[in-house]
Amino acid sequence: MKVLIIQPAPPKPWPEGVYADEVARLGARLREAGHEPSLLVLADLDEETLRLKIADVRPEHVVIFLESYHVALARRIAELVANRYYLPIIIGGPHATVAPLETLSLIGVEGVVLGEWDRAVPRYLEARSRGSDYSATEGFWFKTESGTVRNPIAAPESPDEMVAVPDRRLYSADQVVDAAGRATLHPGRGCRSYCAHCQMDLAAGLYEERQMIFERRRPLAHLVQEIAWLRTTYPALRRLRFSGCGFPLDEAYLKEFAVAFAAAPLPFSARVKPADLDARAAAQLRQAGCDELELEVLSGSNFIRNEIFNLDLSEEAIVRAFAAARGAGLRTTALVQVGLPYETVVTVEQTANLLRRLVPDQTEVRVYYPLPGTKAYELCRENGWLSGRGEADYFTGQSTLDLPGLDAGAIRRYATLIPRMVQRPKGWPLLGWLWGRSS
Repeated sequence: MKVLIIQPAPPKPWPEGVYADEVARLGARLREAGHEPSLLVLADLDEETLRLKIADVRPEHVVIFLESYHVALARRIAELVANRYYLPIIIGGPHATVAPLETLSLIGVEGVVLGEWDRAVPRYLEARSRGSDYSATEGFWFKTESGTVRNPIAAPESPDEMVAVPDRRLYSADQVVDAAGRATLHPGRGCRSYCAHCQMDLAAGLYEERQMIFERRRPLAHLVQEIAWLRTTYPALRRLRFSGCGFPLDEAYLKEFAVAFAAAPLPFSARVKPADLDARAAAQLRQAGCDELELEVLSGSNFIRNEIFNLDLSEEAIVRAFAAARGAGLRTTALVQVGLPYETVVTVEQTANLLRRLVPDQTEVRVYYPLPGTKAYELCRENGWLSGRGEADYFTGQSTLDLPGLDAGAIRRYATLIPRMVQRPKGWPLLGWLWGRSS
């Protein structure tokens, strides 16, 4: 079966790029099952591009990968595909998992798949191609004449069952390797944390209800195999970035990782949880070839960080993590957000003061976006802070919240100014002046 995967994307270059490991893994599974997957990445509803892709591929089925930042765009895409091309549509991805009924209500959508879709989608397509009753496919919810069919979530793949090399051929070379020569890898799947701003929290709960293991590490042999494939396929590759909620930092794993990675040495960056990083782990990462770490600070307010977002992360732990990274010779990127629930001029100043204390090599500041299905989203909804502004405003740097303690204009200014002030400490008085203007 010819399958067209459509991936809505940000309307402008995004720090992480458009490559989605979930899409590449599905592509590999579809090929294994004898299907012919193709991918179309759309940053807007480009009807001519969609028409040409459908004319070229002649798909028998459409699959949409949906993140919560792109619901409005996905709605328009699904309606167009259904009404003009009469193709069956299913939707998977984070938003389908946390808001299945809303996703299922989109015009033209036949079914949604919750959780990881690697095995669920091929099974659904197999049943459909045979003319069998596909409405019982595990992991799917379907619309039927008699109501909504809600099948139980499909068991996630164990580490040994995971596809070794995701099908990155679905993407163009510049979507896999960015202008700096960097490609992103995922060392594991799932997460062990329950952060209030992350949709992984709800997903983990769905699996735990059925006593399934959600957090898994990929076999190191798979990582080495994928790196070798990347180096052969993309001559522009110069470095790697290990993405995900947090790179594993236990001593035994890092020792095995360093040995395995020695067979395919490339400098890399990794995202780690500050609470897990100590001097020994930092030194082991450095020995393995790591030269930069991304550490989630989120906010300088202990109240916001721990009471609202459940990070269980003290300021002292953050300071120790950055010191450990510096001691090992690792560059650091501090990841913070502004416009968080209960944000005020005071909490923004706390974030700025913490960053001054940390002295990161780089600071990445984003405007907070409340993701549906998260505890923080529900908090915003209950307090009446959801403004009605959606993803279109978010991608222009506009907060989608109406907070009592900080207006959207001030939030945008801080998101722009804070990184500059970290790099130019003499400018902090100017930021203080702006705090006074916003209070």
